[in-house]
Amino acid sequence: MTATGTAIAAIGKLAVDSYSNYEQLAGGVETLFGNSAKTIQGYADAAYQTAGMSANEYMDTVTSFSA
Repeated sequence: MTATGTAIAAIGKLAVDSYSNYEQLAGGVETLFGNSAKTIQGYADAAYQTAGMSANEYMDTVTSFSA
């Protein structure tokens, strides 16, 4: 039971961390790309299929090249 509770807590923490990273990266994309931010976020949503990376990895890569 303890191991299960620990695993569930760890998964919950990972989910919250991933979402907070997404929000921060989306804000960076909006700052850098302005009106084109929605297009970049669309590309990020499809990045797993097209580039084999998560949306967070994609937006991190795009902002690092653009900044």
